[in-house]
Amino acid sequence: MNSLSWDNQHLKFAQIPILDLVKKYQTPLFVYDQDEILSRISELKNVCYAYENMTIYYASKAFLTLAMAQIIKDSEIGIDVASRGELFIALKGHIDPIKILYHGNNKSIEDITYAINQGVRKFVVDNIDELILIKDISDDLAVDLSILMRVISKVSGINTHKNITTGHHRSKFGIDMDLDFDRVFTFLPTAKHIHFKGFHVHVGSQLLSNESHLKAIDQLFVYIKKLKDMYDITIEEINMGGGFGIKYLETDQPMTIKAFLDSMMQKIKISAQTIQIPLPHVSIEPGRFIVGGTAIILYTVGSIKQGSPYPIAAINGGMTENLRVALYQANYQAMLVDRKNQMEQSYTIVGQACESTDLMIEQAKLPKLQKGDTIAFLNAGAYEHSLVNNFNKTLKPAVVMIHQGIDRVIQRRETYEDLISRDDV
Repeated sequence: MNSLSWDNQHLKFAQIPILDLVKKYQTPLFVYDQDEILSRISELKNVCYAYENMTIYYASKAFLTLAMAQIIKDSEIGIDVASRGELFIALKGHIDPIKILYHGNNKSIEDITYAINQGVRKFVVDNIDELILIKDISDDLAVDLSILMRVISKVSGINTHKNITTGHHRSKFGIDMDLDFDRVFTFLPTAKHIHFKGFHVHVGSQLLSNESHLKAIDQLFVYIKKLKDMYDITIEEINMGGGFGIKYLETDQPMTIKAFLDSMMQKIKISAQTIQIPLPHVSIEPGRFIVGGTAIILYTVGSIKQGSPYPIAAINGGMTENLRVALYQANYQAMLVDRKNQMEQSYTIVGQACESTDLMIEQAKLPKLQKGDTIAFLNAGAYEHSLVNNFNKTLKPAVVMIHQGIDRVIQRRETYEDLISRDDV
């Protein structure tokens, strides 16, 4: 991680000693490096804006608070949201609704109406029921909307965990154009306030190469050509989603974002030329790439006991702050923050939840641990906070952001009173 450095035997994050942060804020604790987030956004903009026509939408499901929304606003990129809650936070963060792209596979009448009334004008349509619903609402409100149709790319052999693949044949996301192509494009002319812009596709998450994206482009252009030949419709935009992987372990070797996008853009350009259409506008939805490598989660070591094959060290958190491990066996590197260059041994790191799946790292290489030690889970900026939960009625942790050497709380730690604030007898 770029944000980590050692000062003798003490680990620092964004130039602040981690033990100082622990003393000030306690654990469990999320700590984000705002300068690293800005650096990654800058890298993306430098790469993407070198192409003829590309838009960046930050995938807010990766991490979203008011502070993060403000960063996106100030960076002048777009944002995609997949729920009314994400939209609410984006708007409260003063993001221009024209820069918001509304996702979701089960949008309600209330969701769509709220979004339109707030000024959102662009939707990714997931299914035919939703297309009909948006048509009816836009007619009632007499508001013009732009839409992208999310399609199932039917890419096989996607090299990531099965629970975070989205482009396979049985995906819950998108329209099967092999079944519903004619139904969609005979319906669209009846929707006078809907302006069809093009297609959206997403193949999966944490992809270290762009092989699946390239296959998805091939499939998209089958539909694009069919649309041109049968209905004389030429698309204006292709949204390739996100999924750009980052380095969690030393063995991970992700493509650079430039290499990832270069061959994609070249393939889109050649494919457009082949079927004789203008080069479509291209949009992407990076989330993990922007925030994944910019944060750590800090924990305190509690009980340590003998186990097989390794000693078992429990931390004061676990699946409550990081559900990714239980959901799809995500891998992490952990570091002890105050002892370096000591002989390491293997530990099984477990959480404190009353649940067998609360097993965080099965073979963590760490110096000999003691009760009270602080360990950091690295590269913990994407989806960990978004999936925080109150299992066993634990308290959600605080979130700290560091910017130019100054730390601040951007989300306070929950209190026990918060746990019953919505209860009634």
